[in-house]
Amino acid sequence: MGLDSLPDEFKNMMQNFFHVGWLSTFLTALITLMLTALVSALITKLLRKMLRLSQNPLPSSSIFINIARVGIWCVGICIVLSTCFNVNISAAITALGVGGIAVSLGFQSTLSNLIGGLQISVGKLVEPGDHIQVGTNTGIVHDVTWRHTVIVTAEGDKVLIPNSVINTSALIKMPPQNDVRLDILVNRVEGRTPEDLAEEIEGKVNDAVEAITLMKTPSKISYFGANDKGYKGTLYFTVGTGVHLDAVKNAAVEVVKLYGKRISTSDGKPNVTRRISEHGEEIREERKERKERKERRVEREKKDGSRPSAGKKES
Repeated sequence: MGLDSLPDEFKNMMQNFFHVGWLSTFLTALITLMLTALVSALITKLLRKMLRLSQNPLPSSSIFINIARVGIWCVGICIVLSTCFNVNISAAITALGVGGIAVSLGFQSTLSNLIGGLQISVGKLVEPGDHIQVGTNTGIVHDVTWRHTVIVTAEGDKVLIPNSVINTSALIKMPPQNDVRLDILVNRVEGRTPEDLAEEIEGKVNDAVEAITLMKTPSKISYFGANDKGYKGTLYFTVGTGVHLDAVKNAAVEVVKLYGKRISTSDGKPNVTRRISEHGEEIREERKERKERKERRVEREKKDGSRPSAGKKES
């Protein structure tokens, strides 16, 4: 098929597209795209500040920022096509309107999640920081994107829930909780296992924190590494609202200082998901051993009756 058989309109469009000064076209397109990127970055930064204001009526979800960014880039690309390549944007949008029906059918789930995310955010059904339960998943809302609502569980795992599922499923908004997570280094002690040290630290942390406020979940230590000095792990627990978290953290840190020290999160700590995937069997064995040891201790105390406390007095 030759060029003569093509419609005149299409031939004119192709001639306008290719018979241009490529250097000036390239520079114009480059400058326009650079300005678009600059405007997108400025608008994104401004929106982030506005969404974080206390008097802002909208939640600080990233879905609004993503929609604004996509809109700005669409306008920038349309300007490039119109000014540099003489493309009739109105005609192109009209032509795409027919094909848009087929595209929308193919992206039906994506569109439903996008609309669901807007309904969730604009209606303030869910906001970052809320403590929610959807089905069997419970956690703190981290963000609402154009496709998913991200929640963080008490174990630190991130769960992605489609926005359409939240709109069509039973949503439970639970009382807010305060999660405390401290990365610690437990010193090695001759004759003591890491599990024994963890159990002792957990008990003393519980006593120290409960002297300040009510604990929603007791403290747990999850090890993720070791070095010559000791064992690296994460101490985490949850307390109720109405208490200053710094006071709670200081109480836990004072207990940790008796056995080691607090370390920075940048000391090579993997996330919880990766830690479980890489050392899942070890963690399960560790938890099983600690449970069995606790059961044996309870059984021994039942058999001995009051003799352990009497022996302690004699010593």
